Amino acid sequence: MGNIDWERLKKFISERTGNSEAQVELMSVIEILDMCVSGASVLDICDSLELDVKFVSEILKKYLGFTGWEESLKINPLALYKSCNMEYNRFIDAYKKFTNKHNALYIELLFNLCKHYSELESELETYD
Repeated sequence: MGNIDWERLKKFISERTGNSEAQVELMSVIEILDMCVSGASVLDICDSLELDVKFVSEILKKYLGFTGWEESLKINPLALYKSCNMEYNRFIDAYKKFTNKHNALYIELLFNLCKHYSELESELETYD
C-alpha cells in the first residue's frame, strides 16, 4: 500500500462510514480474495491489480489460510460452488464432470476456500 499510513486511513474510513476497521480492511482486499477463489494464480492477480506477490500472498494467507495458486485453474471454483447451492456433495459431482483431477483433499480445499470466501462476502453484505 505504498507510503500510505494504512492504519490511519482505516481508522479514518471507519469513523466516516461507521464500519469497523476490520470491515474496511476486508472491503479493500475482497477483490484479491475473489480472484483467488475464482481460480486466478497469484501472478495473474498481481498483474491484473498491479500489486506485488508478497502483498497478495500475505492477504490470501491472512484471510483464506492459503497462499494462492501457482498457476491459474482451468475451472472457476467459486462459480461452481455457487451453482451447486454451496452443497458439498453436489460440488464434488459437478467438479468431477469438469476435470479429471479427482483428489479428494484438493476438492475439499476448493470447497472450503469457496465456503470461507462466501462467509467473508456475507459479512460485507451487512455493510452495503
